[in-house]
Amino acid sequence: MIYNGKVYVLDAKLYRYGYSGNPDHLPNGPDINKQITYGEYIERAKGVPSANLYNAFIMPFNREDNTFFEMGADGNPIPRVTDNIGNIGEAVGDWKPDPKNYERVQGIVIDTRFLMYNYIGMPDQQKRQLAEAIEKVETRAPVPRPAT
Repeated sequence: MIYNGKVYVLDAKLYRYGYSGNPDHLPNGPDINKQITYGEYIERAKGVPSANLYNAFIMPFNREDNTFFEMGADGNPIPRVTDNIGNIGEAVGDWKPDPKNYERVQGIVIDTRFLMYNYIGMPDQQKRQLAEAIEKVETRAPVPRPAT
Protein backbone atom coordinates (compact mmCIF):
# COMPACT_ATOMS: atom_id res chain seq x y z
CA MET A 1 0.00 0.00 0.00
CA ILE A 2 1.31 3.45 -0.87
CA TYR A 3 -0.25 6.22 1.16
CA ASN A 4 0.84 9.78 1.87
CA GLY A 5 4.30 9.25 0.37
CA LYS A 6 5.00 6.15 2.47
CA VAL A 7 5.19 2.47 1.53
CA TYR A 8 3.52 -0.25 3.62
CA VAL A 9 4.40 -3.90 2.92
CA LEU A 10 1.33 -5.91 3.91
CA ASP A 11 1.00 -9.66 4.42
CA ALA A 12 -2.68 -10.52 4.62
CA LYS A 13 -3.21 -14.24 5.16
CA LEU A 14 -5.63 -16.08 7.37
CA TYR A 15 -3.54 -15.96 10.51
CA ARG A 16 -6.08 -17.19 13.06
CA TYR A 17 -4.61 -15.27 15.99
CA GLY A 18 -7.10 -12.45 15.49
CA TYR A 19 -9.91 -14.87 16.38
CA SER A 20 -8.24 -17.26 18.78
CA GLY A 21 -5.73 -15.16 20.71
CA ASN A 22 -3.58 -18.31 20.67
CA PRO A 23 0.12 -17.48 20.09
CA ASP A 24 0.47 -20.70 18.05
CA HIS A 25 -1.73 -18.98 15.43
CA LEU A 26 0.63 -16.04 14.89
CA PRO A 27 2.92 -15.74 11.85
CA ASN A 28 6.01 -17.88 12.40
CA GLY A 29 9.75 -17.21 12.03
CA PRO A 30 9.96 -17.77 8.25
CA ASP A 31 6.97 -15.43 7.73
CA ILE A 32 8.65 -12.71 9.81
CA ASN A 33 11.98 -13.11 8.02
CA LYS A 34 10.27 -13.01 4.61
CA GLN A 35 8.48 -9.74 5.47
CA ILE A 36 11.73 -8.16 6.62
CA THR A 37 13.44 -9.32 3.42
CA TYR A 38 10.66 -7.74 1.31
CA GLY A 39 11.31 -4.46 3.10
CA GLU A 40 15.06 -4.74 2.52
CA TYR A 41 14.45 -5.29 -1.19
CA ILE A 42 12.15 -2.28 -1.47
CA GLU A 43 14.63 -0.09 0.41
CA ARG A 44 17.64 -1.15 -1.69
CA ALA A 45 16.22 -1.87 -5.15
CA LYS A 46 13.48 0.74 -5.24
CA GLY A 47 15.30 3.44 -3.28
CA VAL A 48 12.57 3.92 -0.67
CA PRO A 49 14.07 5.58 2.43
CA SER A 50 13.74 3.37 5.51
CA ALA A 51 11.97 6.25 7.32
CA ASN A 52 9.12 5.91 4.78
CA LEU A 53 8.90 2.12 4.81
CA TYR A 54 6.74 -0.01 7.10
CA ASN A 55 5.83 -3.68 7.41
CA ALA A 56 2.71 -5.38 8.78
CA PHE A 57 0.87 -8.65 9.12
CA ILE A 58 -2.86 -8.14 8.55
CA MET A 59 -5.01 -10.58 10.54
CA PRO A 60 -8.79 -10.88 10.57
CA PHE A 61 -10.70 -10.51 13.83
CA ASN A 62 -14.23 -9.97 15.09
CA ARG A 63 -14.61 -6.60 16.78
CA GLU A 64 -17.89 -7.68 18.38
CA ASP A 65 -16.31 -10.84 19.86
CA ASN A 66 -12.99 -9.26 20.70
CA THR A 67 -10.22 -11.42 22.20
CA PHE A 68 -7.85 -8.51 22.89
CA PHE A 69 -8.31 -7.23 26.44
CA GLU A 70 -6.22 -5.76 29.22
CA MET A 71 -7.20 -5.50 32.85
CA GLY A 72 -8.39 -2.14 34.09
CA ALA A 73 -7.53 -0.65 37.49
CA ASP A 74 -10.83 -1.99 38.82
CA GLY A 75 -9.97 -5.54 37.71
CA ASN A 76 -12.46 -5.53 34.84
CA PRO A 77 -11.34 -6.31 31.28
CA ILE A 78 -11.04 -3.40 28.85
CA PRO A 79 -10.88 -4.04 25.09
CA ARG A 80 -7.49 -3.06 23.61
CA VAL A 81 -8.96 -2.87 20.11
CA THR A 82 -12.21 -0.94 19.91
CA ASP A 83 -12.22 0.04 16.24
CA ASN A 84 -12.28 -1.87 12.94
CA ILE A 85 -8.48 -1.64 12.68
CA GLY A 86 -6.01 -2.05 15.53
CA ASN A 87 -2.35 -2.67 16.32
CA ILE A 88 -1.83 -5.65 18.64
CA GLY A 89 1.97 -5.88 18.74
CA GLU A 90 5.02 -6.51 16.64
CA ALA A 91 7.43 -9.20 15.51
CA VAL A 92 11.16 -8.77 15.04
CA GLY A 93 13.94 -10.99 13.78
CA ASP A 94 16.65 -11.58 16.35
CA TRP A 95 19.14 -11.42 13.48
CA LYS A 96 18.57 -7.65 13.29
CA PRO A 97 20.52 -6.04 16.16
CA ASP A 98 19.15 -2.49 15.73
CA PRO A 99 15.96 -2.87 13.67
CA LYS A 100 14.63 -0.16 11.40
CA ASN A 101 10.89 0.51 11.51
CA TYR A 102 10.17 -1.85 8.59
CA GLU A 103 12.17 -4.57 10.37
CA ARG A 104 9.67 -4.39 13.23
CA VAL A 105 6.69 -6.09 11.58
CA GLN A 106 3.47 -4.75 13.09
CA GLY A 107 0.56 -7.05 13.94
CA ILE A 108 -2.63 -5.41 12.66
CA VAL A 109 -6.14 -6.81 13.10
CA ILE A 110 -9.01 -5.77 10.85
CA ASP A 111 -12.64 -6.63 11.51
CA THR A 112 -13.81 -9.19 8.96
CA ARG A 113 -17.28 -7.67 8.58
CA PHE A 114 -15.67 -4.29 7.88
CA LEU A 115 -13.46 -5.91 5.22
CA MET A 116 -16.46 -7.54 3.55
CA TYR A 117 -18.28 -4.23 3.29
CA ASN A 118 -15.18 -2.51 1.90
CA TYR A 119 -13.87 -5.24 -0.43
CA ILE A 120 -14.00 -3.15 -3.62
CA GLY A 121 -11.61 -0.53 -2.38
CA MET A 122 -10.53 1.12 0.79
CA PRO A 123 -11.50 4.79 1.09
CA ASP A 124 -8.81 7.27 2.15
CA GLN A 125 -10.22 7.43 5.69
CA GLN A 126 -9.62 3.70 6.19
CA LYS A 127 -6.18 3.87 4.51
CA ARG A 128 -5.26 6.64 6.93
CA GLN A 129 -6.53 4.56 9.86
CA LEU A 130 -4.51 1.53 8.69
CA ALA A 131 -1.39 3.67 8.15
CA GLU A 132 -1.73 5.19 11.64
CA ALA A 133 -2.07 1.73 13.22
CA ILE A 134 1.08 0.53 11.44
CA GLU A 135 3.03 3.70 12.24
CA LYS A 136 2.57 3.06 15.97
CA VAL A 137 5.97 1.37 15.61
CA GLU A 138 7.41 4.88 15.90
CA THR A 139 6.01 5.24 19.44
CA ARG A 140 7.32 1.90 20.71
CA ALA A 141 10.44 1.57 22.84
CA PRO A 142 13.59 0.31 21.11
CA VAL A 143 13.87 -3.45 20.72
CA PRO A 144 16.22 -4.84 23.39
CA ARG A 145 19.38 -6.45 22.04
CA PRO A 146 19.38 -10.26 22.22
CA ALA A 147 21.32 -11.79 25.10
CA THR A 148 24.66 -13.20 24.03
